[in-house]
Amino acid sequence: MMIYDLLVLRPCGDFSEITRMSDESNYRTRNVLTNNKEVQELNARSMFLVQQQQEREQLQYAFVHHNNNGPQMNRNDTGTYNFEPTPLSSPNEKNSIAACLLTMDDNHFLIEWLAYHYHVLPLRHLIVAVDPRARTSPQEIFNRWDGLINITVWNDTDIFGNKRVEDITEAPDVKKRNRLLMLHRFRQMALYVKCMRQFKSDGHQWVMLLDTDEFMVVKANHHEDIRWPGSVLKYLKEEEADSNNDNHNRSSTHNNTPACLPLPRRRYGTKESLLRYQSKHVPKDFNSSDFLTMRWRYYGMKDKNEMVKTMIDVSRVDWDDLYVDTRKSNGVHAPLDICGDRVEMSLSESKLIASHYPGTWEQYNFRKDAREGSKAKEMKGKEAYIELKRFQHFHDDLHRDWLIGFDKSVGREEAQRLLKDVGKVSADHKSKPKQQNAMTPTPLSSPNEKNSIAACLLTMDDNHFLIEWLAYHYHVLPLRHLIVAVDPRARTSPQEIFNRWDGLINITVWNDTDIFGNEEVEGVADAERVKEENKLLTLHRIRQMFLYEKCMRQLKSDGHQWVMLLDTDEFMVVKADHHEDIRWPGSVLKYLKEEAPTNGNTPACLPLPRRRYGTKESLLRYQNKHVPKDFNSSDFLTMRWRHYGMKDKNVTIKSMIDVSRVDWDDLHVNPRKSYGVHAPLDICGDRVEMSLSESKLIASHYPGTWEQYNFRKDAREGSKAREMRGKEAYHNLGRFQVFHDDLHRDWLIGFDKSVGRKEALRLLKDVGQVNAEM
Repeated sequence: MMIYDLLVLRPCGDFSEITRMSDESNYRTRNVLTNNKEVQELNARSMFLVQQQQEREQLQYAFVHHNNNGPQMNRNDTGTYNFEPTPLSSPNEKNSIAACLLTMDDNHFLIEWLAYHYHVLPLRHLIVAVDPRARTSPQEIFNRWDGLINITVWNDTDIFGNKRVEDITEAPDVKKRNRLLMLHRFRQMALYVKCMRQFKSDGHQWVMLLDTDEFMVVKANHHEDIRWPGSVLKYLKEEEADSNNDNHNRSSTHNNTPACLPLPRRRYGTKESLLRYQSKHVPKDFNSSDFLTMRWRYYGMKDKNEMVKTMIDVSRVDWDDLYVDTRKSNGVHAPLDICGDRVEMSLSESKLIASHYPGTWEQYNFRKDAREGSKAKEMKGKEAYIELKRFQHFHDDLHRDWLIGFDKSVGREEAQRLLKDVGKVSADHKSKPKQQNAMTPTPLSSPNEKNSIAACLLTMDDNHFLIEWLAYHYHVLPLRHLIVAVDPRARTSPQEIFNRWDGLINITVWNDTDIFGNEEVEGVADAERVKEENKLLTLHRIRQMFLYEKCMRQLKSDGHQWVMLLDTDEFMVVKADHHEDIRWPGSVLKYLKEEAPTNGNTPACLPLPRRRYGTKESLLRYQNKHVPKDFNSSDFLTMRWRHYGMKDKNVTIKSMIDVSRVDWDDLHVNPRKSYGVHAPLDICGDRVEMSLSESKLIASHYPGTWEQYNFRKDAREGSKAREMRGKEAYHNLGRFQVFHDDLHRDWLIGFDKSVGRKEALRLLKDVGQVNAEM
């Protein structure tokens, strides 16, 4: 009877099966087994495993010695081998994997995601789009990878051409879901198809479609050692070779690996391992708690059906099949028709999986979820996050050793440079390609007629408001062109304030001659047979309405589009439930271009219902929230006054006009029209009241302090002004102020970062001060 004593070499891997077979063989020998056939089969199996291991060693040795310059695999005194991997020999189209990615405010994940997939796939080509709603920029992170990964950053123009994503989603056959979710999915699906077509054109093969919280891995029971660079591609090539061998035996040329490869997702939870388990195999100088793939090891059901993600072999997809159906349910999970309709599968059905991580609460909650407005509040709440800890009974370490391999492959110093700030939500990543960091916005690229908003304004003794009004709308609209008239009855001049904005806002100051020509305003009032309710009120309304008409005609002639018609105590804002972050320059124009409206065309005369804030002051700690150093919150209308009355009552409107869509014949005002300054053109209709819930753009109206409120001589004096403007009436504005908001609060942060502290202080000098000498 022949008995093999197996010499088990362990340069890498786990060969417990060989050891077990040897032990089993010796055990049976000691018990004097008499079944020679069984012993022969046992020994044959043992020899097969030894042969298989020798072949594996040869493959791994060849993999390391892919060129003469690569590091050697050295055997040490213990009989094991030191692990010194190097990157794949050539990051060309067939020897690497490409990826398409849509990112938004997830730099803390992106740093690890790039390094991990650079090592594991290997990722060498990436086309990435940054969601326009993002508050942070990944550009500094992308710059780190120059020469290592070919990263191309796209914007909406690269994806949609001259069309806008909103126009595409307005197609009549598109199901109307939550607005932000719909835009997010359309953008992602359109990116995928355009990106895959680009990679197919460039000669690539496999393209990965995962998010930044998802990490691809070969499952443990089939995995290649993740320390080796390119373990995923190695697995795919070996599977393809096995498939070709099987097909050769069957005289077939069909590749059994599908061109749309589904990747079931293993969802890790928020139950943390003890630090000694997290830190296992983590190289010195790295903190395991900063890495998703080290910190989170627990998951729930071991083999349940999960939503898939996909990897596409674009070289085997016909050009005609490289399109997405935007009406397809869960299209981002299986974007092409060749992927079929099945978007769920068991983890046991695939050897390649995508691991999904929620991260810490700070990471999980940092990004504004694209699904807000549907079930996002239930899904994204802290209670839901904590719920992810429940039923986390299983754990694994599929990904753990990738960092050892990456560290050895690129070197410790390079690894630390590439992984700087990994996992840090507060990391400051600047140099955003198309938009700026949340705390460092800058003015829009070009203050031309179509990339800015103009305004017509009649002002009188309200310099204390005007200083804030100009800075606020410069930042929020963005206001770059202003035609202003100063009421002849004014006791103060705003000229010094206007001079501050030279080179920033094109301000043209008109007088009555510019508005009425050789006529007197009184003669115009008589000619129009305006009802003499009150002489001063009549002249005020006539002057303002004719200013609006002449101003809009001038701005239309100059090629402008949107023109705002608000007073200096009114501030335009996008409502909170639909708002773009007000820290970003031009949030109103961005809303008009991208978000408004969800149905039909935006009216050329856009009504702006007014939210009337009262005189009830907030506590100073609330006023000072988010106010930059060197500024006094009490000087700003938009910081000091937060309380208002009825939440959704009908209120009188103001207007914003798209003069580019108004015919010249319609650009005239009717002085006899009731509330003409509120809806000055006939195309605005006769309705001058509307509910706040009917519009996403509103005008916030502030009375200010008693000193500010009482300083200007009201044009309505002589009618009901004494009753309306008295101190008792002023204090009554503080009654029933049961609601509050902070819609406008963060504009000053953005403005300060945009123009710089010194310039902001210069432009806002004497803001809110009634006794400022102008």
